[in-house]
Amino acid sequence: MRALPMLLPLAMLVATPAARAESAPLPEPPGNARPGDCYGLLYVPPVYETRTETVEIEPAGERIETVPAVYEWVQETQQVPARRIRRIVQPAKVETVEETVEVPARTRQVPVPATYRTVQERVPGETVTVLKPGKGLPGQDQDGIFCLVEAPGSERVIEKRELVKPASSRSVTVPASSKVVRKSKVIEPAVTEWVEVPPRTITRKVKKLVTPATTRRVPTPAKFGDVLHRVVTTPGHAEWQPILCEDNLTPALLSEVQRRLADKGLYKGSIDGRLGSGTDKAIRQFQTIEELPAGPLSVPTLQALGVRPAGGN
Repeated sequence: MRALPMLLPLAMLVATPAARAESAPLPEPPGNARPGDCYGLLYVPPVYETRTETVEIEPAGERIETVPAVYEWVQETQQVPARRIRRIVQPAKVETVEETVEVPARTRQVPVPATYRTVQERVPGETVTVLKPGKGLPGQDQDGIFCLVEAPGSERVIEKRELVKPASSRSVTVPASSKVVRKSKVIEPAVTEWVEVPPRTITRKVKKLVTPATTRRVPTPAKFGDVLHRVVTTPGHAEWQPILCEDNLTPALLSEVQRRLADKGLYKGSIDGRLGSGTDKAIRQFQTIEELPAGPLSVPTLQALGVRPAGGN
């Protein structure tokens, strides 16, 4: 078995955030390393602890409350002074009678409407321009020669209303006449009398204000609530982790890793036993989810996947 060098080239080791720090010194190699073991400098993510902290959500203060007014119903006595009132003892007696009224003769004006007659009138038509055969110069062919001439249009007959006699009015004498009208007549007038009303006391129920409305200030306590905080208990750091030797990265082992990653929905490629970019990306996603040291395919990553290396490490 040919093992990878215990101290990998620096270009391979500084692929993590901790190893990229320019001033961070490299950790000491593991003291229990044996010949043939392979190690890689991997970034171990920080360890967090969720802690509950009680914080003030709303400070103490005060609110203004309105105390409504208080009323009560009480009996109230009122004095009504003496007075005189007019009272109808007997209503008036009325009857309806008919009466003949003479209407004198009078003169009134009656309108007389205007009179019209319908007459017919001949209107000459408008002058139009027409083509008529014409004559050319002597010796020319006379066929196909036309001239534009103006000719009167045909006459039209229109009807119109003509005033014969304008509107007027005439006087009409309306002779004298008589007519019967009905009207009410008082036979006996109403009988009234004055009555003395003595003073009296009346009692009524009224709503009386006992205590007017007021306002008061009421202190309000502060409100507290629990807030969850993630606290770093162990910061992220780089450390040496056992990784697979070159001879242990067999196609069978990589195929098993691909199958386990595909079962978890992280690997979408074909099971070909090759450590391509798709397999490497799926391995690093799995390491992030499981909070494993980020980097090449390490022994802890295989153990989390449930894959046992062929030769052990």
